[in-house]
Amino acid sequence: MIRQYCFVNFVVNTFAPVSDMYISGSTKNLGLWNASKAVRLTSTDGYKFNIRKRFRIGESVEFKVLTLRDWRGVEKGMFAEEIANHHIIADKGAVAEVTVYNWRRD
Repeated sequence: MIRQYCFVNFVVNTFAPVSDMYISGSTKNLGLWNASKAVRLTSTDGYKFNIRKRFRIGESVEFKVLTLRDWRGVEKGMFAEEIANHHIIADKGAVAEVTVYNWRRD
């Protein structure tokens, strides 16, 4: 059986500039929810970050955005509320674009 793979582009937008941005998620190449193994995204302006990662076609992927390699830097909703994990199904040409409104503050 031949496994087919694809690349997914992750794009994260934020309203306030940050120096670092990471994603942690349900797959090995996103750190298996271990924040210390979160994947660092790149940016040119501090507002828009991106990374391209490889997955099996049809693979279900959940993820969260972090501003630290620690859950103390996890994203929050518009009113600083908890939000559900982001979810995509990997496919050719897939783009997972999210906007981060707030960060955990403690």
